[in-house]
Amino acid sequence: MKKQLTAQDLPALTEYMAGKMTAQKNALAKLDSLTGDGDMGVTVVLAFKAMTRACKRTGGMGIGEIFALFSEEVGENAPSTFGTFIAAMLLGMSEALTDVSLVRAEELARALEAAGEKVMARGGAKPGDKTLLDALVPAAQAARKCADAGEELSEASRKAAQAAAAGAAATEEMKAVTGRAGYMGERTVGSRDPGAEAISLLLQYFDEFVQA
Repeated sequence: MKKQLTAQDLPALTEYMAGKMTAQKNALAKLDSLTGDGDMGVTVVLAFKAMTRACKRTGGMGIGEIFALFSEEVGENAPSTFGTFIAAMLLGMSEALTDVSLVRAEELARALEAAGEKVMARGGAKPGDKTLLDALVPAAQAARKCADAGEELSEASRKAAQAAAAGAAATEEMKAVTGRAGYMGERTVGSRDPGAEAISLLLQYFDEFVQA
């Protein structure tokens, strides 16, 4: 169990999450095909390949700098709507973690909050619109509650992952109102939002890394 993460932990974290998310490629593609163009699985794989390659150039960088590099690489190598949102989230995290040398509960909360703000600014959606925000915002709120209570990273990570999973599940009963899925309206009720599911998986695997 890890009480904190440093810049030196990020390559191992990225590699771990890349392997786990790559294994979800087909499942995410199938889910995305119900309301979108089915490219989310490929986008996630491309994004993590870009981040994994970038890890070879992170020597001497701080945490904020590494996330800024990740954002740039994902933006260039995962050209899709979801790729754009991943890049935006990473940029928000980089700004929140500038000059930070350790990631604990407070820094996790700050990073997740900034990621959500960037997505809302970039896409114009809000929680309840059946998007990735319905997993990300509850996760940020759970992490913030832990941080404010003085709890450790492992507890904040666990509760953020649980909140994201519950948020993703709740999107099954929502109607999409934005983006490509928004055109389908009521027909999106009954299927889980693929973006929210992807965020839930990301935080699940992040938590597994922290708990190990």
